[in-house]
Amino acid sequence: MFNEARVLLAYTSLDRLLDGLGEKQPWGLIETKRLPELKEEIGFDAIEVDRYFEPEARERKPQ
Repeated sequence: MFNEARVLLAYTSLDRLLDGLGEKQPWGLIETKRLPELKEEIGFDAIEVDRYFEPEARERKPQ
């Protein structure tokens, strides 16, 4: 058994979000100064900025 890391995906612009995840991805806006609060609230291990995903990998998987 292994421990899975929780990664927060962050995008520096709406254009980069659309390029990286496609148009059907839900999103929200948060100020960077609130990231420590968000980390405490949801418990992510790392942040990836402007990550690109191939279109076939963009489908949301049930949790």
